[in-house]
Amino acid sequence: MGKIYFCGSIRGGRELASTYETLIKQLQVHGRVLTEHLGDDNEIQSRDRVLSDRAIHDRDLQWIREADVVVAMHDYSDPVELRDLLKDFIFQNVPRHTS
Repeated sequence: MGKIYFCGSIRGGRELASTYETLIKQLQVHGRVLTEHLGDDNEIQSRDRVLSDRAIHDRDLQWIREADVVVAMHDYSDPVELRDLLKDFIFQNVPRHTS
């Protein structure tokens, strides 16, 4: 089982938390979800809301690099970290498989 990075909102769009929780539970059948806390508002309050935007960006960028699979809800998620990572791959020509 591999590592899964699930993209979801931390600072805004928290009305989708229950949807995130449902999706994360389904994804956990297939691997370790690095961002499982996104489905839990209490966890977000105690963990991520105290971090700076930069700290969240850097942490999530590292998780994306570690992930075997990235899952994003197109209509709701356009994370800066994912764009930065894709830009790195394009400009540095780093070989990487995609799923």
